[in-house]
Amino acid sequence: NVTSSYRVNALRQTILNIDGTAVNCAETPVTVRKGWNWIGYLPLQTMPVGDALADITPVSGDLIKSKNAFAVYDGAQWIGTLNRMTPGEGYMYLSHATDIFTFRYPEISAMYSLRRQRLIATANAFTPVTDPYSGNMSIVARVKDGEETVHGVEVGIFAGEECRGAAVEDDGDYWFITVAGDEPTPLTIKVYDPATGQTVVVKQSLNYADDATLGTLAEPYIIQLNQAEGIDQIGADDIGSDRPYKIIEDDHVIIIRGGERYDVTGKKLSK
Repeated sequence: NVTSSYRVNALRQTILNIDGTAVNCAETPVTVRKGWNWIGYLPLQTMPVGDALADITPVSGDLIKSKNAFAVYDGAQWIGTLNRMTPGEGYMYLSHATDIFTFRYPEISAMYSLRRQRLIATANAFTPVTDPYSGNMSIVARVKDGEETVHGVEVGIFAGEECRGAAVEDDGDYWFITVAGDEPTPLTIKVYDPATGQTVVVKQSLNYADDATLGTLAEPYIIQLNQAEGIDQIGADDIGSDRPYKIIEDDHVIIIRGGERYDVTGKKLSK
């Protein structure tokens, strides 16, 4: 039942394959009773809790939780560690309302729609193909050009020439990208700048994996437009120099630039 969520107790590690199609949110009401409710999440887009539950009139003290986070309604807004609801995840809703009620999820976040119109009203450079695929993965990203955070661009994730996911900047300099798929496959990243009309193919590669999450709010995945060039393997004369060079450390490539350490995406590392 798509309006319910489920918890599986496995006696051994296994792979559970689930196939399905997109749900018409407007025609699929979710029923909530007093107490705990196991609810499914129907939209194909990640969105803020307040947007996703906009059709509910919550009671102060109502709580919604995922496996790792929760949010409580304080009488005016949802607050807590659960900031966004995500496709492929299930939730538990604690209702203090006396009567049974139903609600419907929006197909798309109203705030997201307004932001998208504002940022890429003349662009719409990337149109994701999602219907053929039963799964998805989630990316919490930030776009940078060297050390500078880039704003107002559209990010597309591609499998070959097919766009599997796209997003524009959300509040807080984040790109929340849902990537459709059902089989492991290499992915590439493209960034479109509506100000210049140019599309950049980023020199980073990803691999699709069902229900994978890449990046967090605390440590977003860095999409680096300005990849370091001319970085060679370290030589004896390079140590302590100002010229960027690379070292291999625990099978990872570490770039040394100006005495600071970076990974291959340009993300600065702790010492």
